Amino acid sequence: METAQIFTDKIGNGNIHELSGMAPNDDIKKFAKGLDEGNTMYGGHLPFMGKLVSYLTTRDENAGVVKFTNSGVVCVEKVGENSHIEWFLTPSCVSI
Repeated sequence: METAQIFTDKIGNGNIHELSGMAPNDDIKKFAKGLDEGNTMYGGHLPFMGKLVSYLTTRDENAGVVKFTNSGVVCVEKVGENSHIEWFLTPSCVSI
């Protein structure tokens, strides 16, 4: 929640909602089925977030598509039935 508030403060108005199913070892496939297809930012912990990005882009949660570091941000864009990484930032890329 703290990270979500920081992003909301920095990038503009936004509603913050706490969701279940995003604990580090929760079921990726179950969570992915309920994703909002709009412009929504999800914040979570490792290894869940890395597995989610891998699953969305390859349908294999263990593919290791992106090497997350703490405070990393990745933008996944869905086009039709496929998803790809639009951009990826690490803490060394930006200063907030």
